[in-house]
Amino acid sequence: LSLRGGRMGPDGADWLASVLPQCPLEELDLGENQMGTDGAGRLAAVLPRCNCLRSLDLELNMIGVDGAALVAAVLPGCTSLTTVMLGGNRIGAEGEGLLESVLPQCPWLRQLSLQVGEGVACG
Repeated sequence: LSLRGGRMGPDGADWLASVLPQCPLEELDLGENQMGTDGAGRLAAVLPRCNCLRSLDLELNMIGVDGAALVAAVLPGCTSLTTVMLGGNRIGAEGEGLLESVLPQCPWLRQLSLQVGEGVACG
C-alpha cells in the first residue's frame, strides 16, 4: 500500500497506528507524510504487532533523532520486517548509531536505508 505524499501528519499516523495491526499488509510506503517524531512514535509502538509487514518506507517524514530512537527501540521485536527505509529524516550520526546498534538483534533485516533512494544491505 502506498500512501506516499499524503501529508497525513502526526494525526494521520495516529489513526493509521490504530488500524495497522489488523491489516495484513506486506508493504507500506508512508514516505513524504510529514508525520514527525510524534507520528513515528505512534507507528513504532504498533510495528511489533504487524506480523505480515515486510517492507516499511518512512522516508522524508522529519522524524529526527528522537524518531529514529523510537524506531530503533522496536526493531528487535519486528521479526517480519526485512526492509526499512528511513532516508531524508535528519537523523544524523546519532540516529544512525542508534539504528546500527540494534542490527545485531535483527538478523531478519535485509535492508536498512538511511539515504533517500538507497539501501544498505544487512546481515
